[in-house]
Amino acid sequence: MSRAGTLLVAAALDVLVGEPPARAHPVVWMGRLIDRLEARLAEERIEEQTIWDRVPYSDGVSAAHLRRNRDALLAAIADARARFVERAAAAPR
Repeated sequence: MSRAGTLLVAAALDVLVGEPPARAHPVVWMGRLIDRLEARLAEERIEEQTIWDRVPYSDGVSAAHLRRNRDALLAAIADARARFVERAAAAPR
């Protein structure tokens, strides 16, 4: 069937049948599925965030504290970088 024929059939069906009710509409189904998946993903992110907020770093500072305190975050990054450089220098070659 040509594009014009397909368009005519689609237009005729739309005039004769119209929009299906929400419970039978595939776009509504996809929207509901997306809503469920987004809610589940948000729950997983909250759980993951809660777990990581409780993990202390080497100097006892938690991730939650670092998010609230910019200076502590920058200090922790500098400390981690310095430790990485020390380990790399000490590694056997």
